Amino acid sequence: HDMFRHYISEILPNGFKAQVVAYSLEAAHRYKQAFDREITTAQKALFGEMTDADYPLDIAAEGKEIYLSEFRKLLDNLNPDWIKNLKVEVIISATNNDRPYLQQYSNPTKQKKDIESFKLNFDGKADDGITGEVGILIVVNMLTVGFDAPIEQVMYLDKIAVMHNLLQTITRVNRPGSPAKANGFVVDYVGVGHHILEALKHYDEKEQKDVISSLKDTGALELELK
Repeated sequence: HDMFRHYISEILPNGFKAQVVAYSLEAAHRYKQAFDREITTAQKALFGEMTDADYPLDIAAEGKEIYLSEFRKLLDNLNPDWIKNLKVEVIISATNNDRPYLQQYSNPTKQKKDIESFKLNFDGKADDGITGEVGILIVVNMLTVGFDAPIEQVMYLDKIAVMHNLLQTITRVNRPGSPAKANGFVVDYVGVGHHILEALKHYDEKEQKDVISSLKDTGALELELK
């Protein structure tokens, strides 16, 4: 819920996309289910009627009208077609030993199409007919290193990464793209900040400065590196 609200309020209005790094295959599957529910609720709020089951459990009956009004104000800032067609996909490497509902996410042909869709603008269409409705990709280990998608602006990090893998992962969102993309965002749910310092110690001074300059709260890191 928190990720989705941040995405539709801060990232989606400018047409950018998101990646979620989950800590396990099972977590990736559950994130997919949760995002699908959030999208369905947003579609109901924008195009139809919400039922009691669509409201958060902590919203009392007398507060539902206010909640819906505020939710619709948030959605009004978005291209309605983007919400109508928004998709979330999972890209993982599962084996025959994994549960069947996880194996569905490891089909190479589908993965290729989902990644191509993710790299397109929401209104884009490739020569092979693939369209850009995939707005959020959920991964565990795949696509965290060497993945180039300038349209990605935010990464929701729910998995600890260390050393060079950490820096490679968090810089996925800094790929230059549209002029509207002044910067990228990493939303850290697991507290990897202290691992950045250790990873930076293995880089030379210039590389350290390049990485630090791209971070929002750099004071503590600069002090420690000195």
